[in-house]
Amino acid sequence: MKYCKICNEYFHRDDFFCPECGTILIEKEPEHSINLEETISERVQINQIRNTDVKIGIYKLVNDRTNEVFVSKSNDIDKAFKRHMANLRNGRHHNVHLQEDFDNGDTFSLEILELFSYYDQKELNRATIEWVTKEDSYNHGYNRYWGGGWNPYEQDKHHSTGGRR
Repeated sequence: MKYCKICNEYFHRDDFFCPECGTILIEKEPEHSINLEETISERVQINQIRNTDVKIGIYKLVNDRTNEVFVSKSNDIDKAFKRHMANLRNGRHHNVHLQEDFDNGDTFSLEILELFSYYDQKELNRATIEWVTKEDSYNHGYNRYWGGGWNPYEQDKHHSTGGRR
């Protein structure tokens, strides 16, 4: 069986992530005596620790020269920003237009649009689509997909440049 430390629940599936909170599941056999109050208290403490350490939510990268934006989601926004910047510096970012502007000397800033207190993939997907729409970053920005669970490495064939240029 798989076990989620955050939710304190067991799952019979072969999933890698908890379907409730998105945390990595571990192999663990059920304990026969579970104190519900201790379980809830422990989960609250874990969430409080996690929520102060990790920013979960929707963010955007803003081109400091053109103000064009790239909207995305993450269960660790700071880590995602570092990964974007490392990929740009190494010339390996999945978004060719973002990479092109970076290579031409443009700089990018991080802005957090919305924070979540816990990881909920469905809510993050819904919020991503709303923010891409609100920021109009699909038609006038760097987004090549609407978000909401789409694969960032798969371009929309009907709108291959994501509205850009």
